[in-house]
Amino acid sequence: MAQSKTATHAPRMGLCMSFSMREFQDMQTLSPLWRSTFRSTVRIPPRLKGRPMNDPTALDTTGSLGCGDCSGDAGGDVHRSRQVSVPYYVKALAMALPAFCFGLTLRGWIDFLSHIPSGRTDFRHLYATAYMVRTGHGSEIYSYLAQKLFQNRLISPANLALPFNHLAYESLIFLPFSYLSYTHAYLLWLGLNLLMLGICFFLLRSDLEPLRSAWLWLPIAAFVGFIPLSAAMEQGQDSILLLTLLTVAYVSLRSGKELIAGLVLGMGMFKFQLVLPIVALFLLWRKWRVVAGFTMAALTCISMSIVITGVEHFRDYGTMLMSMSSGLTDELQTLYGVPPAQMANLRGLIFMLTDGHFSSLSQTIQILSASLLVVFITARFGPTESSDQLLLGVIVASLVSYHFLLHDMSILFLPIAVMLSTNIEAETEGKGCRKWLFRSSAFLFAAMAWRMFPATIFFLMCVPLALFWICSLSAGAARRSDCVVRSAAASFASVA
Repeated sequence: MAQSKTATHAPRMGLCMSFSMREFQDMQTLSPLWRSTFRSTVRIPPRLKGRPMNDPTALDTTGSLGCGDCSGDAGGDVHRSRQVSVPYYVKALAMALPAFCFGLTLRGWIDFLSHIPSGRTDFRHLYATAYMVRTGHGSEIYSYLAQKLFQNRLISPANLALPFNHLAYESLIFLPFSYLSYTHAYLLWLGLNLLMLGICFFLLRSDLEPLRSAWLWLPIAAFVGFIPLSAAMEQGQDSILLLTLLTVAYVSLRSGKELIAGLVLGMGMFKFQLVLPIVALFLLWRKWRVVAGFTMAALTCISMSIVITGVEHFRDYGTMLMSMSSGLTDELQTLYGVPPAQMANLRGLIFMLTDGHFSSLSQTIQILSASLLVVFITARFGPTESSDQLLLGVIVASLVSYHFLLHDMSILFLPIAVMLSTNIEAETEGKGCRKWLFRSSAFLFAAMAWRMFPATIFFLMCVPLALFWICSLSAGAARRSDCVVRSAAASFASVA
């Protein structure tokens, strides 16, 4: 049933009990017996009890994981008009947690400042690779010896080089930076990261509006206090660029522009280990326009990479990836900087719990099996709205990604922030699934403070991440169940 303008909602994720004006009027025609049955089946929020069915002020009953109406309406950038009631302890935590996390990031920056002039950042290999491509050495970017030579010559001497392990097309993004000195290029990239965060804030401003009910500055404080964002900026990583692309894709899906969302996702192939699981879910959900857009963009990115390196040397990239995964030894962990103990995903958790007890092949099979199980459970019980699916897809990609370090967790800001905002009222209304979704979001946000502890136990961050996934999936399943009841009621009303 079409939704009237008086009941338009921004897309949100969670339980869906969003009734349109037409449906409320239809319910007036129901028999007293059916109305009684309907009221006993559907949980009516406290603010609706005692109001007549045709009261237009009682229309917004949506609680969410990210999307609004189950009729498929894409919604728009509409702010919530009503004031959300927030318990006192939520308001206290809303001010304390971002402040505490900001203190940790500030301390991190103070400790890290000395590393910038010396070139001991991850930006080192992005800068050197762009210079190599610009000067005609694109075929050597996957050669460890060539990387070490250029990094030591351009930036600073070091015993170990940082191998470039992304698709070659990404070097074109950093090509203009190679005309500057390393320090100036780093500072410019830092400024662009801040600009991209500003773009994300602008695009999500309506989704984050309910956070203001807890604290006026909470939407901004959430950005400032999210530790992975600071880690990405410190290291000069490209994780915030991927977050920006995912945010644009989310807004596009919310507006019903699935092809554009797919194209934007394809641009993120420089971190294909995070993008491919998301697209695999959209394929299982039969979102063909998203998959088509992604395929076009991904093939373009791969083709550009082959042109840069040449076919023969592009095979070296595959060899490197194999040595970083199934062929990863203790020596290669140090060389590539990808120790599983520092990965907050299923790979890190399973690898560390089974290390020394199972062979490398057995560990790989266990990781692959667990990852496939998560993907297929999500595909079976996930939400139906495309923008909801992207949020859940980001969580799943974080869990099953083969490489997932602290700075990679920047992409989790999108689902965490949206779900915190759209479920903040659940603490007052007492809705089980939404309440636990809100709490798991807050817990994961706060758990980023795990950075204070030794990096060798960072793999335990997979536990709050898995809890976040379970709560998101449960809320989505409950939302679908409520939508079935709502659709049945609406159909009965139209027949009556």
